[in-house]
Amino acid sequence: MQGAASNGTPFSGWRIVWTVALAQALGPALMSPVGVFMTELQAEFGASRAAVSLGGPILAGMMMLVGLVLGPRLDRGPIRRIMLWGVGIMLAALLALSRGRSLGEIGLFLAVASVGMSMYGHLPAQVLLVNWFRRLRGRALAVSTIGMSGSGFLLPPLCALLIASVGWRDTISLIAVAAAALCVFPIASFVVNRPEDVGQHPDGDASGSPEPPLEARLPVQHFLRDPNFWLVSFGMGFCLSALAVALHLVPFGQSLGFSLQEAAWAPPALSAGSLVGKLLGGWSIDRLGKRITVTGLLAVQAVGWVMLASGPDYSEMLAGAALVGFGSGGFLPLPAIYLAACFGRNVVGQASGLAGAATLPIQMLAAPLVGVVFDYGGSYTPAFQSMLGVVALAALLLLLVRAPDRDLPDESVS
Repeated sequence: MQGAASNGTPFSGWRIVWTVALAQALGPALMSPVGVFMTELQAEFGASRAAVSLGGPILAGMMMLVGLVLGPRLDRGPIRRIMLWGVGIMLAALLALSRGRSLGEIGLFLAVASVGMSMYGHLPAQVLLVNWFRRLRGRALAVSTIGMSGSGFLLPPLCALLIASVGWRDTISLIAVAAAALCVFPIASFVVNRPEDVGQHPDGDASGSPEPPLEARLPVQHFLRDPNFWLVSFGMGFCLSALAVALHLVPFGQSLGFSLQEAAWAPPALSAGSLVGKLLGGWSIDRLGKRITVTGLLAVQAVGWVMLASGPDYSEMLAGAALVGFGSGGFLPLPAIYLAACFGRNVVGQASGLAGAATLPIQMLAAPLVGVVFDYGGSYTPAFQSMLGVVALAALLLLLVRAPDRDLPDESVS
């Protein structure tokens, strides 16, 4: 890795990595404490556990649908402007949500907030970093997700304390205002679409390899007819469904007899494991290849689900959550890497948007189904046991991917 560009200016790629890390920490990761709010919403609106667990699916579903439109525009458009508009939409929607008078209103405003979060969250980060990095892409994408782990570690206990002090409504307002205030300046100052726009090259190299031609937007059929698209989409969808199911960790802890404040440390444990998984996963992707990385991450995740399904004590619950976090968090850099390998970096936004829409049913149904299992059986054990089958299916799908890497001609999806 070179520290300066060919024009003598410092390489801007790592500054962009930290900018999108902050944006992701204060975007979709704001949903990390949703479990802390579940019992509060149940008490205020008299709703079922399945109903109040719809927040995660609403967010995931809207973000994936928005990705269909947003992805191609990120490949071609002014990413900085798109991200700043997204921050504004998020702020307005969450302030309105904090005053919602029914679960229906809260769901509506959450859907609008998810549009804004999509515009400055994970998808723009993927497009930017695929543009700015090639050899170091796995590490850059992994580092960019550190902020999400930080939010997952800090926000649940912070929100639990704030709820006890000012109530759940003012807690949401405070978090929304703080997130917007922290995001605006770095995005406005540092986001640049591609290194070539400022006379630099991917990875900070002194000279770049010949640029591939900038593809026009590919027809949707180009992706839908490629088996790799479906293998990657559903493989990643099943892997990342663990994060949706993990929204129940706080009420799961409460169902074991722990207090809200005690159970609120389960998401931070998951986030701590996720942070380690992301960093080791990013290194492993670049050094050992994708197949070895996928196999190792899924094996760790499976052990975590076994621990959670076994009726754990407090320390075992935290350890199981950490292992699930390790095994699922390490996957966050992988979708963009696989899709860039299969279709090229210039259409990774479009490919990611389509892949997200393809897996919409998985992300929409995972958390509510777990809530239904609990409502009918009074236990999370069957749902957590079923995640072992989900992990096995994800491994099978991803190990079947075969494609030359269009961005790095000397490599394959290994």
